[in-house]
Amino acid sequence: MPIKLEDLVPSYQRFFESFRAVKICPGRIDAPEETLSFNTLTVAVAVVIFVLARSTTTADNDAIAPQLVAMAISAFITFATGYVALIFAPATDGFALSKKWATFFVHVWLASLIALIVIDGIAVWTGHDRLSTLLIDSMFIPGSLTAVQKDGIRALIFSVIALALLLIKTVRHDDGFTLSTPCWVGAVILGALVNSALLLAFVYGNLL
Repeated sequence: MPIKLEDLVPSYQRFFESFRAVKICPGRIDAPEETLSFNTLTVAVAVVIFVLARSTTTADNDAIAPQLVAMAISAFITFATGYVALIFAPATDGFALSKKWATFFVHVWLASLIALIVIDGIAVWTGHDRLSTLLIDSMFIPGSLTAVQKDGIRALIFSVIALALLLIKTVRHDDGFTLSTPCWVGAVILGALVNSALLLAFVYGNLL
């Protein structure tokens, strides 16, 4: 059955409401449960951004169906973060907190892909070397890193950029948040580790 444009409007609105609500401290996200729910447009956006990001790499783009990968990643993030939150959070808050952490990880993932496209994609599509490669080569002795190590550094760079943008957004739009609030440090560390692993595995084709 074809998807009608009017059917996507509520999903479109919910996607941007979700983006507006997400914060660097997932526990501080204040939004209705339906706003944080996974929706059709999120899948579509994830697929498009994932395909564009993967096209900037040397990975075999035909090895994995992009639609399945994007959906699997989003589903994995939602399940894994929800599972962990339900174990460690109080029973009354566990389900709501799992939704907030899932929203946090999904938007960090999408933001890191967009950063990858802007920084590396434009250079690749115009016939130049990836800017991340030039940066890494300026920091390390050429030839001293393996391809996987370079991709790992690349993944960490784009994860940190995504988290930095989310931190700036939170500072600007959450009047009750300050850098002395401890929750953002743990979220940044966990977000950087998880997101870098996802980029290294699915975008750069390593770890698979």
